[in-house]
Amino acid sequence: MADVCGFCGPILLNLLINFIEEGNKDAGQNDVGQGYLYVLGMLAASLIGKLQNGLRSIGVIFIQDWTGLIFHSNISTILKLTVHV
Repeated sequence: MADVCGFCGPILLNLLINFIEEGNKDAGQNDVGQGYLYVLGMLAASLIGKLQNGLRSIGVIFIQDWTGLIFHSNISTILKLTVHV
């Protein structure tokens, strides 16, 4: 999802630039709301992309913590068994 949002930004920027250029040629005949929608779309795509990257990072950290915890507990168990034998 984050990758798709990464591609949305340049596409929406291209649409916004075309919208502005056509508006200048037509002496302001374009609907201004359409330009705002392009800007809001770029903002939403950026926020969603950052959120997805953040959640992915949190997931990786969570998996690393659990793996470390399991590995540490297994090593501790093995060491306790070897010390008592």
